[in-house]
Amino acid sequence: PLHFYDPIYALLEPQELQSSGNNKIMSRVNCQFTLSHEQREKLSSNESVFPRVEVQLRFFNTTGVIRDIEQADDFPPNCDVTLNASPVALPDFIPPNPNKKEEPKRRSKPVNITQLVVNSRRDKPHLMEIEWEADKRQWAVAVYLVECVNAEILRNRMMKSPAFELPYGTTEAIIKKRLGGGDDDDVAMDSLKISLLCPLMKTRMG
Repeated sequence: PLHFYDPIYALLEPQELQSSGNNKIMSRVNCQFTLSHEQREKLSSNESVFPRVEVQLRFFNTTGVIRDIEQADDFPPNCDVTLNASPVALPDFIPPNPNKKEEPKRRSKPVNITQLVVNSRRDKPHLMEIEWEADKRQWAVAVYLVECVNAEILRNRMMKSPAFELPYGTTEAIIKKRLGGGDDDDVAMDSLKISLLCPLMKTRMG
């Protein structure tokens, strides 16, 4: 099933992984985060249960990006992570294109590290070591406490939304008003584009 995440708390705020200019060098950084007793009690290591609370490790390529805009997960080259002296399993590599010479890239997804923290170091900080091949690009790492939900939960939320309950006639009147300018203070739209792709499944709606 598709997974979606509601952020609850930043256990480790985005921390920059320093670039090295034009030289490629192996770099290492150590960081730590702590869970409160209440946060730890909410954790679930059963990945078949929805909703559930997870601890997620995320990496971002922050080269030239605008702050405060959500970024896709992107991993530094030759990246290895250990948490509490245990190796962290990062996403698999995307199969390379045999016709192109490309840098190996991992799949863009957060890393669920709940299993490594749920029963360890209960009253102490969790210690994380990150090693990567630094170059001119800038990267960042963060750790979040999130609630993992699925498409069914999101669908139920949408159906309970007041906007979902608007009758057909009301929706039609709003569209006509927007296209026609309506009140003197309104700005008339020239066109109205509607996507037929389901925002969850990315398939065409009938």
